[in-house]
Amino acid sequence: NLITTFNGILDTKIKLGDTLVVSGLGVLGQLCIQMAKMSGAFKVYGVDVLNKRLDTAMENGADGVFNPLDGKDIAKEIRSLTGNRGADAVIEVSGSQKALNEAIRIAAPDTVITALGWYQGGCGDMDLSEEFHHNRVSIKCSQMGSINSEIRHMWNYKRREKTCLELLGKLELGNLITHRISYDKISSAYEMIDKNPSDIIQVVLTY
Repeated sequence: NLITTFNGILDTKIKLGDTLVVSGLGVLGQLCIQMAKMSGAFKVYGVDVLNKRLDTAMENGADGVFNPLDGKDIAKEIRSLTGNRGADAVIEVSGSQKALNEAIRIAAPDTVITALGWYQGGCGDMDLSEEFHHNRVSIKCSQMGSINSEIRHMWNYKRREKTCLELLGKLELGNLITHRISYDKISSAYEMIDKNPSDIIQVVLTY
């Protein structure tokens, strides 16, 4: 989780003073918020449909959070906070096609969305008209295996791994583990995740 998130931060090329939006506030999204602030972003906003995750994001340094289920147009909200510009960068972590479409609407013209989520089943209903076309938005895939070729020679896997170990002492991790369940009750853990995801960020199995 940590090195995947770190790769996403490196791929996003955050600049000092940026306004950044993180869509999807599971473990990776919570780490993205914290690392984005470390990287120089002045404002970081979070988006998720689960209030537990939104509350945790605020604890972890988010400057504001949005729930799409509240009925507000989040892209318009972000634009009102940025002088009608839009976000300087968006990291989409949820893996939801609908969220990726919304990320396109949130991003400022000529900016890049970092797609850190896994879009299982493909994106057959992607809307590549309107904001995507007129604002010249780019979408970049980011994942655990590699990073931007421009810096890959400096940031090999060993260096990234070492940096992530150092980050363990700098990140807020305690509020990301919401449940600890014995390994011999693993079936109940899956049942809880399936039936009551609203109270869960990360389930840890104990031995």
